[in-house]
Amino acid sequence: MTDSFPQAYSIAISPLNKTYTYYPPAENKEVQIGWKVAIPFGRQKTTGYIISIVNKVSNSEFKIKNISDSDLNCQCFLESQLPFFEWMSSYYGEAISKILENAIPNKPLKKEKIILTLKDSSKKIKGKIQKQIFDILLDKQSINIDEVKHLSKSINNSIKSLEKQDVLEITKTEIIDRHITTAKPKTKNLTDLILNEEQSQCYEKIRNKI
Repeated sequence: MTDSFPQAYSIAISPLNKTYTYYPPAENKEVQIGWKVAIPFGRQKTTGYIISIVNKVSNSEFKIKNISDSDLNCQCFLESQLPFFEWMSSYYGEAISKILENAIPNKPLKKEKIILTLKDSSKKIKGKIQKQIFDILLDKQSINIDEVKHLSKSINNSIKSLEKQDVLEITKTEIIDRHITTAKPKTKNLTDLILNEEQSQCYEKIRNKI
């Protein structure tokens, strides 16, 4: 009888053909299929792509490690896009890890939208820049930080000061790139393309996988 452990993940590491099992980050931070994650691998540290969930992990002679808690961890593709990458791996005879490595940017950038919201309009504000930010918030109640960046090179200091005074609230929202959305990409009709028979067959297979 084998012992079971909590949910784990199967991770593809380029350029290797096989996948490796890892437990979630020790901090229990969210990761899921489609994420690029930092992981310990032997005596090294590297990155890999989560391609499936392992619901039951049997006891083995090898110690299963945790995914590292790192700022590098981020979503790179949707679970619904995985079959397309798997088809490419099968069609071209390449490890899925290499397909993903070539398809995904080396450094997917995390972008944030920072919103400033007025909390207390009764405060007396000192400082020219802080007063300008306050006046804009009085008028609009809530703004994107980009609307006040032009006021000063040290605008963040002024905003932090207003936050400490409980004048405003700062809300950060991650912006997901267009390729990480549920919307299907627009494709041209087959009739718009000039393809030979083999290309047409490949096109239809790819289109059905997207």
